[in-house]
Amino acid sequence: MRRTVVNARGQVTIPVELRKQLEIKPGTRVTWFEEKGRLVLAPMTAQRMNEIRGFLKPKPGEHSAFEESFKERARERRREDVKAAQYDAEFKKKTAKAKKIMKRYRNTLRALAK
Repeated sequence: MRRTVVNARGQVTIPVELRKQLEIKPGTRVTWFEEKGRLVLAPMTAQRMNEIRGFLKPKPGEHSAFEESFKERARERRREDVKAAQYDAEFKKKTAKAKKIMKRYRNTLRALAK
């Protein structure tokens, strides 16, 4: 077990042995998280990134989560297109009805003006 002290700015020094063992170099990004009352530091090294890359990869025969989300978005887009077409058709009907009413109104005004 190695011990370090948190300084006034909230910084800690990672012991050199651990930095070498975990390949933590200046500029290495790290993630901090709490796990069962412990503070855990996970360095984002090349090795760690390679481990993470395969994490979301689907198993043989399974569908990709990304592909499923793309398919779901395509289904949503089709539903939105159908709704938009229905709205457009309804709007055209109302517009045509309003034009007829306006035409009758103008004709009535013309008849009264004579």
